[in-house]
Amino acid sequence: MKASKLVYNNNHYIAVSGLAQAGIGVPSNKLAKRGYYFGLEEWMNSPILKEMKLGYIDNFRRTLRPEVEERVVLFMYNPNDNQIYYIGNLYGVEQLNDQDINQIRINLINENWLDIVQSDFNNIGNQRLIQNHDEYLKCWNSQCIVGLTGGSFIVNIKYKKLEIFSEKESVKVTKLIPEVNNSWKKLSILYNVPESWEKYFK
Repeated sequence: MKASKLVYNNNHYIAVSGLAQAGIGVPSNKLAKRGYYFGLEEWMNSPILKEMKLGYIDNFRRTLRPEVEERVVLFMYNPNDNQIYYIGNLYGVEQLNDQDINQIRINLINENWLDIVQSDFNNIGNQRLIQNHDEYLKCWNSQCIVGLTGGSFIVNIKYKKLEIFSEKESVKVTKLIPEVNNSWKKLSILYNVPESWEKYFK
């Protein structure tokens, strides 16, 4: 069993929240009074991507991963209470190939994806038209799955099943495993779940 960190989001991972931590997400709107960070995984639970069984996790951006991961536990660090929460699961996870990008982009255009993303950014106070949102468009126009932060395509995985828990269903892992805060810190690492911890991720 593996585990992957997602940036903090309070929109049930349906849309960007503007709450990703500095230095973790992609910096955006730097010239505005209120800049913010975002993570491409913040759209993981979007109905469109969920229907397509596509998503993004950062450790599949960092390196080529030819193997299929049967299960990836999803967790996030909540900066409001300094706790790590178990928030969902991915099953049957495979890395996309660069050759997949053009068709996925066409499929998303047919779903008016960029209009949806513009509305999502507008909802957190960024009123730029999507064609002026350079940081997101750099990812949207990318032709690579593995690349630099803020420079790879907006999705990088396909999967068989996604679960994102409700807030009530989320598990406060820090309370159960105090050392987890020091062990699981980075978005870019696909963590092995120690056998002694597996009972907490049922």
